[in-house]
Amino acid sequence: MKHFGKLFIYLSPAVNAFFAIMLLMSAYSPYIKPENHPIISCLGLAFPIFLLINFFFLIFWILIKSRLLLLPLICILVCTKQIHTYLPIHFETKNIPDGSIKFLSYNVMGFNNMFKENGQNPIVNFLAASNADIICLQEYNSATNSKLLTDKDIKKALKEYPHRSIHFPIPGGSGMACFSKYPIITAETVDYKSSFNGSMLYHIVV
Repeated sequence: MKHFGKLFIYLSPAVNAFFAIMLLMSAYSPYIKPENHPIISCLGLAFPIFLLINFFFLIFWILIKSRLLLLPLICILVCTKQIHTYLPIHFETKNIPDGSIKFLSYNVMGFNNMFKENGQNPIVNFLAASNADIICLQEYNSATNSKLLTDKDIKKALKEYPHRSIHFPIPGGSGMACFSKYPIITAETVDYKSSFNGSMLYHIVV
């Protein structure tokens, strides 16, 4: 057990260095072109995991009073902007300026496979309760089977949004939708080469 403890202390700096590098790569992965480095560009998805590991290493080095605490500390400080982006802190504003617009963007992932219980879907209910002025949805889907979430169910739940636009940029894929309290003048598909991604551009009169 004593030898295991020495081995752990000996390998810890190398392990920490590895995860420190992974933290930095995941933090700055948005600057990497996906077409050149598709795997590395997706490292951002693991950013919270690498951040947590480095945080634990920071606590570990503090407890054993080692100068190696500078390694995770510096990496975390370098990633301050990304941490704020991933975990933003916003205080509630009671005095909302006149003319403000409440906008909601949500990847609904097919409304949880169009799940419905007692005629209700929690994601649709959340959208309705959000009181947003404009709602943009990704991975939109609806069913024709009344046991699942239908387009009629969604339209009924979001009746406060008289203007809506639903498109399926990729044949056979999930759709993109916009529900608005303001008139949607145009809805254009953003053209680029991809077999699994799509984008829409909406012009809305406010």
